[in-house]
Amino acid sequence: QRAGVSVESVSPLMVNLAFEPAASRTIPVAIRVRGELPTDLALSSDLGITPRSVHVRGPESRLQGLDSLLLTPFDLAQVRESGTFEVAVDTAGLGGASIEPPEVTLGVRVEPMEERTLDAVPVVAELRGGEVAVEPAAVQVRLSGARTLVTAMDLSLLRVSVASESLRGLRAGEARLVRLEVDGLPPLLTAHLSTDAVTVRLADTGARTQQRNRP
Repeated sequence: QRAGVSVESVSPLMVNLAFEPAASRTIPVAIRVRGELPTDLALSSDLGITPRSVHVRGPESRLQGLDSLLLTPFDLAQVRESGTFEVAVDTAGLGGASIEPPEVTLGVRVEPMEERTLDAVPVVAELRGGEVAVEPAAVQVRLSGARTLVTAMDLSLLRVSVASESLRGLRAGEARLVRLEVDGLPPLLTAHLSTDAVTVRLADTGARTQQRNRP
């Protein structure tokens, strides 16, 4: 149906079309991030999205088994201040489906990065039925994160300890290098320890008992 064009042949002469029932579902969306915030900024709250679910209509086979839809990756490196950003739903593998809305709003709250140093936080090591000595007995902890989160943190909740599983099988007089754990740290804050591991030694209680019993 174009002037000056004549069709000599068509191949193939037939095509196959496949049909299946359509389905409609409301499916939650999931955030994906990449990159890192500028070094002078930190998140002051979790990332939020609105709406949290989208309406999807398409071939039934493609919607079966979907428990969530990913958003296209959001690059944290582009953030300079708190704000909202439009992020598209990733439609990979959803050919023939329509999504409403095709974009969601991502809320990002940031504050200036703050650091706080605690010079001597005791290391807790507990072993049932034995007394252990820790070297070093205290470590320096440097907290970093959003300014309001760092300044408002309840330091009484912070605990640096040795996992009890790492002391399993420790014999009297034996020294073992074990890794430290940090508990009581609020979300979005990071703790940096002056050392990641300490030496734990189980006291030889039998030897001490003999010394006490000597006349």
